[in-house]
Amino acid sequence: MIGPDTWLEKTFCCFMVILGLFVTTQLVAVVTQMVLAFDKANAAFRDAQQEYIRFASSRNLPSELRRKLLTYSMQDWSVNVGMEPGDIIRSQRLPTALSNKMLRAIYDDVAEASALLKVADGPVIHQLLRYMKVIVALQKESLIKQSDPCTCLYILRQGGLQASASEKLLLASGTGRQVTKMQRSSTWKQKMQLRMIERCGDIICCRSPYEPPQPLPFQITSVKRSTLVFIHMQDLHSILGMIGSTKASEICNIMASEHDHILQSVKPKDRSGNPRESTAAPDTSPDATHAVAAAAIQINVSEQRIAALERDVDACIVKMQGLVRDAKCIPRMVAELSRRKGRPMQPMPRAAQKAVDEMGIR
Repeated sequence: MIGPDTWLEKTFCCFMVILGLFVTTQLVAVVTQMVLAFDKANAAFRDAQQEYIRFASSRNLPSELRRKLLTYSMQDWSVNVGMEPGDIIRSQRLPTALSNKMLRAIYDDVAEASALLKVADGPVIHQLLRYMKVIVALQKESLIKQSDPCTCLYILRQGGLQASASEKLLLASGTGRQVTKMQRSSTWKQKMQLRMIERCGDIICCRSPYEPPQPLPFQITSVKRSTLVFIHMQDLHSILGMIGSTKASEICNIMASEHDHILQSVKPKDRSGNPRESTAAPDTSPDATHAVAAAAIQINVSEQRIAALERDVDACIVKMQGLVRDAKCIPRMVAELSRRKGRPMQPMPRAAQKAVDEMGIR
């Protein structure tokens, strides 16, 4: 190997060594940054999985239930990536107009397909979307069991669900003895008593948001991996209290209609193909449903007005008490001011003296 001899060659070699060192440093920095970026993207997922594992271990969950929990966490991460739009909007304090556009873009497919969201106008639909969250239903898992109270309104986004009659509905229809036989065999009669929910925008809910939480007359099972959006009934109830009675009545009518469609599909049929009627079954006619929804809305509006009136009366009482306290201080203030100025107090008119005496001011 021939080394540099002259000062020019040595200068050139030094320059090339410094240049190579700089390029190598840049390459190492870029590669390290890429590795750290990839690790940061997976760190949140690993932390979430470790949290589920620690929770399952600390509570001594069975292995089967632990496996389902981890499977659900993986499926939920693939959809939500550990973030909820509402939480991001609140934490980042985004402007209202920008957050509404973001929510409309995120839930555009559901807003265009759902009959309930089509009825709601701009401000109402933005409030509904603000409270909505995404949930994942695993394949062959129960979304709503027959003993679970319905506390949420679900809207299908993607996948397929299956609704079947609950045991309470079968007993009320007089076919309780046939439940075991139906579970053992898969006949065409059993298939006719199921309802497939596969269209984007289909609604699963109770009859009215104003009724107390209670189990549905049917149960919902996921046929395949499904994605749904849901809103809690308490949030929906608060939103209905903010809008007019006409829009609230339309939303209640849609909920009752969707509930009745599922109920009529899963209700046991007689030999002629008509749904079996029960003496204990409630009236599911459209007129009765509309009357119940309208009465519930009127009661809710009346309660809100009475509560607002009570708050106004309490505020007036508090203000009047403050004025009375201030008025009791006026004579003492005048007496102290006269003493400091060295001037005698002017006698009060008879009407003012009478009012002071009636109020008990000393």
